[in-house]
Amino acid sequence: MASAAAAAADPAPERPLRSLDAGCTDNILGLACTPDASTIFFGCNDKTARFVDGQQGTLLHTEKHPDSVHQVALSPETNRAATACEDGRVRLLQQDTKTAEAELDAGRSGVRSVCFVPGGRQLLCSSGAEVQLWDLDQQPPALHTRLRGHTNWVRAIAVSADGRRAV
Repeated sequence: MASAAAAAADPAPERPLRSLDAGCTDNILGLACTPDASTIFFGCNDKTARFVDGQQGTLLHTEKHPDSVHQVALSPETNRAATACEDGRVRLLQQDTKTAEAELDAGRSGVRSVCFVPGGRQLLCSSGAEVQLWDLDQQPPALHTRLRGHTNWVRAIAVSADGRRAV
C-alpha cells in the first residue's frame, strides 16, 4: 500500500468504506487481520508494527523495530503475531498482551515475507532467495528447513488452508 492510512470495508452495502489511521509516518508495507477483523496488524516503513482496533480504528499498540517492517502475519490458533524486518529477523509477539516472545535470525538479507502454517506451530519466512521453515514448538524456536534454489529474492509466501503446500 502506498499510504500511511488503510481503508476498511464492511461487506454489508449499507456500511460505507472507512479510513483507519494506523499511525504510520511512512508507507504501510504489509498487513494482516484476525478472522473477525477485530484487530488489524500493520507493518510500516517507519520501523514499526502496529496493532489497530478493526472496529474503532484506534491504535492499540506500536512495536518498534530497528528497520522497516516488510510484512506481518497473525495466527488465530496460537495467538501469535510475526513481523518480517529488514534487519534479517522475524519477531514473534503475543497478540493479546503485545509482548515479545522470540526473535528468529533469518539471515543477512532483509526478511521480506512471513506467514504462519495453519495451526500456528510452524512459520515460513523469506530472506533473499531463501525460504525458511521454523518450528515454533521448540524453545527457542528452531530452524527446521531451508528451501534454496530461487534465482532472485522471494518477496511473498502463502500457504494452502490445509498446510500441505506453500507458494
